[in-house]
Amino acid sequence: MKYIILSVLGVIFLFGISFLMTGVISKRLKKKPSHFLQILISVLGCLALSFVTGFVYCSVHYSVQEEALEVLSDPTGAVITMIDGGYFVDGSGETAALIFYPGAKVDTEAYLPLMKQIADNGVDCFLADMPMRMAIFDKNAADEFITDYHYDCLMIGGHSMDGMVAAEYAAEHSEAIDGVVLLAAYPT
Repeated sequence: MKYIILSVLGVIFLFGISFLMTGVISKRLKKKPSHFLQILISVLGCLALSFVTGFVYCSVHYSVQEEALEVLSDPTGAVITMIDGGYFVDGSGETAALIFYPGAKVDTEAYLPLMKQIADNGVDCFLADMPMRMAIFDKNAADEFITDYHYDCLMIGGHSMDGMVAAEYAAEHSEAIDGVVLLAAYPT
C-alpha cells in the first residue's frame, strides 16, 4: 500500500513541477496560454519526466565483479556457452536442467559461478538474459530454452524479484516445470 501512495505522490509532484515550468515558460513568452493548454502541457511534461525517470532507474544496475568472470576462462568442469537468450552451462548431467532468471538490475554474468557449481553437480543450467535486466519485461524467456532443449526434469528459478517472476511462470506452466528454486525470493 505504501508503494501505491508513494507512486501517487510522485505523479502529483511531477505534475506540479510540470505545471510550474509551464507557468514560468508562459511568463517568459509574455503570453498566457489557456488553462486547458497549460494542463495538457503539464500532463505531457509529467509523462515525459516519468518516462525519463523510469528509464534512468532501469539503466542503473549492479555490475558483475571480475572474480565472477574468471569462471569463463576456467577449463575444468562444466562448459559455459553463450547462446541466444543467455548462457548454457553444460555439466555432467543429461536428465535435469535449471532455467535461472537473474535478479532485477543485476548483470547476468554475476550468476555464472553459481550456475557452474550447480552444473558440476549434475544439473545443466540456462541463465536467461533479460531486457533491461528485469524478468518482468520477458516473463516467458524460459519458453525458448524449453523448446530448444529437452530434459526429463526441468526446474526454473530466480533471484529476488525475478525469482517471483520465475515462480509465476512455473505456476502458469506446471505441465512443463518440475520444480522451482528461489534465491532470496518468494512466490506471489
